[in-house]
Amino acid sequence: MSPWWGSEMRRLTGAVLAVFTAALIASPSLAASKASSTKASSTEDTLRFVKRVSVGSGGVHVSDHDAKVSVGSHGVEVVEKGDVHVDEDRDVRVSRKDRVTIRGPVVIVDEEGSNIVRVFADAKVDSNERIDGDAVAVFGSVEVDGEVTGDVVAVFGSVTLGPHAQVGGDAVAVGGALIQPPGATVSGESVSIGIFSWAPSLPALPMIILTILICWVFGLIFAWILQALFHDRMVRISLTSSRRTAGAFLLGLASAPLLVIAVVLLSITFIGIPIGIGLSLAYFPSAFAGYLAASYVLGCRLLRRPLEGGNYMAPVAVGTLFVAGFFVLGAVLFQPEGAVRTFALFFTLLGFLLITGLTTVGLGALILSRFGQGPSASPAAPAPIPSAPMDPMASQSA
Repeated sequence: MSPWWGSEMRRLTGAVLAVFTAALIASPSLAASKASSTKASSTEDTLRFVKRVSVGSGGVHVSDHDAKVSVGSHGVEVVEKGDVHVDEDRDVRVSRKDRVTIRGPVVIVDEEGSNIVRVFADAKVDSNERIDGDAVAVFGSVEVDGEVTGDVVAVFGSVTLGPHAQVGGDAVAVGGALIQPPGATVSGESVSIGIFSWAPSLPALPMIILTILICWVFGLIFAWILQALFHDRMVRISLTSSRRTAGAFLLGLASAPLLVIAVVLLSITFIGIPIGIGLSLAYFPSAFAGYLAASYVLGCRLLRRPLEGGNYMAPVAVGTLFVAGFFVLGAVLFQPEGAVRTFALFFTLLGFLLITGLTTVGLGALILSRFGQGPSASPAAPAPIPSAPMDPMASQSA
């Protein structure tokens, strides 16, 4: 990657600070404008004196000189120097060599012909456009039809290159697909880090939803096999995760470090090596079984039915579908640009937290219940030996 990242991070920090500064300028001024328009229909501007704001490569600077702020039909504008402009859509623009536009959580940093940065938005370079720098989108995608002399990077997004696109640096897609037709030129490396890199030609949203549904169906098949072979054990694991949740959670957290320690100790001896390998291979299926057992408890809570008795698969299906719904919702909300993508990130992270929590509790319950074993039966007491009936004739003679 180019050393431009450091300076651009400072520029983004300055842009965020500009939001709060511009909000202080815009809010009271817009209120004054609305009040004046209510009293009279005149379109005369209202002047307000504030500190001058300038945005440069070093961040946001406030000088000791006053600047006039004009409030009129076109919004709020800093008259002196023209550094900050707040239009009627409440968008903040910096009228300098580099332009910063902030619309809610969306941050757009453009320079004249160099360096494009988008946060919660997509970046596009047209066929007749040349960027002497990098094109970066965070929580967004990058589409290049022209020329970019630097790197093209999309974090939690896709990179789409046109048939005549020219990239002087690397083309990197993290969390998305990299589409590079034969005519596109990438001088550096082409890297795609994401679960959809194997099928870049398919649309992103259908692929995400299809992948989520496939994982959900796979979980149901695995749960059906477990309940068919070990129905009573799976129910006992679920009961343990419900009744001893705190202990199961702590034991589930400690299971991974304990596994590493056990594998290291077993690897010391030649005989213990296959045992350590077997424990490592059994850990992940056991964790998934614990997730299904905890999802059964979640499904019973959602269906308002007791944990014991009834069909086992229905609560598992409802519990796992409830978790998968957060990922589907996050994928759908990620499509439009702007503030909606922050909610997409929230729901996606919530889905990961649910999977992590359920897996941790379920795995701990699996260990606490000794893989769902029933209570050990107490040894049966010996049957009393019946005494011989007394002879009535012997008792009369006595």
